[in-house]
Amino acid sequence: MQAAICMYGELGQLDEEIEAEEQIILRRGDKGIAAQAHGLAELLAKRGKQDDCEKAEDLEKKGLPWFDEHLGPDSPQALSVRRVLLAAVWRQGKYDEADKLKAELTGLIDGLGKKSKKKGN
Repeated sequence: MQAAICMYGELGQLDEEIEAEEQIILRRGDKGIAAQAHGLAELLAKRGKQDDCEKAEDLEKKGLPWFDEHLGPDSPQALSVRRVLLAAVWRQGKYDEADKLKAELTGLIDGLGKKSKKKGN
């Protein structure tokens, strides 16, 4: 099924790609759902329809605590979840919430540069 998702993505068949992601989530249940749900959220936000962005927001808000707890808030995966969440919220016209998410994301990214400077000294 993962190969089908990649194929649909390469062919630009977003609707089919989303449907395949949803099928994987349904089959897996709770096992490995955070990463797969993030992939689905990214596709939904990319499609940009209002209801898709609402679903993407919901998926990312549910998954973010897992990424933060298990990988850390400044992990590439958690940063990616925040990026997709920001896009989904922005596309819904929730600009105040999007600005807060942007500030949080920017702060985490800026903190990465400070960490690497400390390690280099």
